[in-house]
Amino acid sequence: MRIIMVGILFLLIVQGCTFFNRKPVVQIRIVEVKVPVQVKATPPPELLVPLYPEIPVFILPSDDSATSCLSDVGQDRQKRLIILLTDHLRAWRLWGRE
Repeated sequence: MRIIMVGILFLLIVQGCTFFNRKPVVQIRIVEVKVPVQVKATPPPELLVPLYPEIPVFILPSDDSATSCLSDVGQDRQKRLIILLTDHLRAWRLWGRE
């Protein structure tokens, strides 16, 4: 009977030693966190179309039809060019504010 008691005592001591040497169980959970990321804005296709305006041709000031070194057709082309470019710039600025 004494041997059984010594055996049980030995088992309890061994169990106690292994209990204190155990490493804690660490649970790892992977959690998906959505973080807002800046995305490069894509301009609309109508703003990406290249411009091919009719460029005014300058003429000599000594020409009889010259006003501001442009003919009447050249002045008309210059006005349309300025309007086209300012409208295009205004469209880009409006898009940039959105």
